[in-house]
Amino acid sequence: LFGCVECENPNPKLDTFLGRLTIWSCEENEEPKVCALSNDNLLLAGSVLKNTEEVYMCCVYSGNQTKISLNSKITKNKFSTIEKSLNKYLIFLLVILLTEMVVSTILSFSFDYEFYKS
Repeated sequence: LFGCVECENPNPKLDTFLGRLTIWSCEENEEPKVCALSNDNLLLAGSVLKNTEEVYMCCVYSGNQTKISLNSKITKNKFSTIEKSLNKYLIFLLVILLTEMVVSTILSFSFDYEFYKS
């Protein structure tokens, strides 16, 4: 018994799968059997199969190409408009405080210089 699985390229869509299974028998003059494969024939990583006597299986996607790993890419953090405006406000306050520190330091050194000079 020999077989070949032809399927679509790996993609992150968990609810779709298209493929074709071709099975050749060892006997001569016998036509190969072709079966369509769909999402009903696919077990994703971490799935548990129960109440089944026999299973013929083949690993289709593995490693970084599994549908689960393709679907679990890190997405960009989403901020609400309130968080964005609050961040702008905090940056504005930080700039004001740094400006006050620089001005106060310059004035302190200039007054100290004038005091010790006279």
